[in-house]
Amino acid sequence: MSEIFGLFGNFSEDGELEETYSGPYRGGSVGEFSMSLALADNVYLGEALEDWSAEESAEPSAEEIEAFNTPVIAASALGRYDIIGHSWTKDTIGAYIQGRSLDRKVWMTVLHNSATPASSDKGLATVKSFYNYHVHNRGWKSIGYHWVIDKHGSIHGARIMDITGAHAGRKGNPGSIGVCLIGNHEKNDTPTQAQKDALSALHVALSENYYGGLKPSRMRFHREFMSTGCPGKFSVDEVNGWIKSTGGPAYDGKPDVILDGKKIGDALLVEGRTYLPVRALGEALGLEVQWNEQTKEVTLKRKD
Repeated sequence: MSEIFGLFGNFSEDGELEETYSGPYRGGSVGEFSMSLALADNVYLGEALEDWSAEESAEPSAEEIEAFNTPVIAASALGRYDIIGHSWTKDTIGAYIQGRSLDRKVWMTVLHNSATPASSDKGLATVKSFYNYHVHNRGWKSIGYHWVIDKHGSIHGARIMDITGAHAGRKGNPGSIGVCLIGNHEKNDTPTQAQKDALSALHVALSENYYGGLKPSRMRFHREFMSTGCPGKFSVDEVNGWIKSTGGPAYDGKPDVILDGKKIGDALLVEGRTYLPVRALGEALGLEVQWNEQTKEVTLKRKD
């Protein structure tokens, strides 16, 4: 097969051009791109006509996993955007995350299931198959999730947390850490106890280090942001119940104040009433907030 040389684009889950690169392409799928090819001295120039948008599930089907399970990932392909090949347990993940700073602000875990049978779970080999599918078929820079937990409770590193994931679309990717439980929990499989314990330890570590404390609202589901049944036949309350049952820290009872999908502060519950942070709310709405110390009054003004 002749090689195709050209300029190709790597598009994010939102259809935004993240980077371009040039070099040989030796067949197979370029990703979900429509390419316009112009021949000039045996050099093909690729132009993306339709940006790919991940308003679909990031999870491959069992057939797609099998198709991408065979190729071997070159060592040079791993490591720039991911930590694939490294894994932790429920007892060691906290020490890894504690004190580790990120280049972006995150405030929630978005939970997924792989939608592949638990019986086909081969640990690291399965994580690499997800990488192959997301990179070679979807055209992403790396695997979409940040963490993948296998049926034995091993917590596999995936995309580095400093980079926004590709797992929950435009609304769910910003500010989130994507965690995938291997198994088809929308159909016949159920999370193993080892997976529940590992997820609980991971979420507690993320909450304490990045999310401002352990709160029920920090656990979110893929189906909250996109049209899917993912992560499975259980509720957020059930998952938060798994976390409580592990004997982790008590939940912070302060409700989050969310505006347009982003947290702007904490509310206070006093004798059945909910008090909102006026300054944070006003500024988020583009208002000028003034405090009069003498009259103890807050004034909100529209900015000119």
